[in-house]
Amino acid sequence: MGGGETLAVLDDDPEFREEIALFLSSRGFACLQAATGAELSHLLGAQRVDLVVIDVLLQASGEDGMVICQQLKQRDPALGAVILTCLSQTKDHVRGLQSGADAFLPKGGDLLVLEATIRNILARRAQLASATGAPHSDPASGWTLDLKSWRLIAPDGGDVSLTHMERLFLHALASVADGVLGRNEALAALGKEDTVFEHRNLDNLVRRLRRKVEKETGLPLPLATAYGKGYACNAPLRVIEA
Repeated sequence: MGGGETLAVLDDDPEFREEIALFLSSRGFACLQAATGAELSHLLGAQRVDLVVIDVLLQASGEDGMVICQQLKQRDPALGAVILTCLSQTKDHVRGLQSGADAFLPKGGDLLVLEATIRNILARRAQLASATGAPHSDPASGWTLDLKSWRLIAPDGGDVSLTHMERLFLHALASVADGVLGRNEALAALGKEDTVFEHRNLDNLVRRLRRKVEKETGLPLPLATAYGKGYACNAPLRVIEA
């Protein structure tokens, strides 16, 4: 169940918004609702909110959920954000992740997937907030992958040593032209086959890498999951060739 965190759901469809809010409330979260970007901003100004769930298309008000997300994250980088969308093109997923969203999920999908995604985001942010002496940095200033020394360097200069597979994965992530590294592309970069077993190994690799980077740098790895697509880096990632 939730640990008392407060969530806010932004959607101009009252029935869908209520459905999500009731479900998340039943899972132990405090859940606020907003129909417009202005209403959401008012809620965020009135009380602490840990994460927002945003519909990408707000037809009633003509607002763009991705723009709202980007504005909110600029004001509060620590705010968690999940974007829900019926858009399926890769470019839409890339834009959503570039807006600062932590995850990009299909609208009308399984609410248990939404819950699991929210929990993962909140857990990562809680670990960062509780880290003693954790350095403060602006993730937008960029990360550096040093292929020669096998290190990932954080924006504040902290670094973490990488394994061979972690190095290959991050290099592939930094090299994709459209911003999203597909799961099959990631497996190919790792020299693995497209099997259920290897997909599970990929998930484990990403999970371990996230924990490792947070533990050793005090900063969350700027890696977002494009549901059903793959992975995207939501901060600049520069590569120093070997």
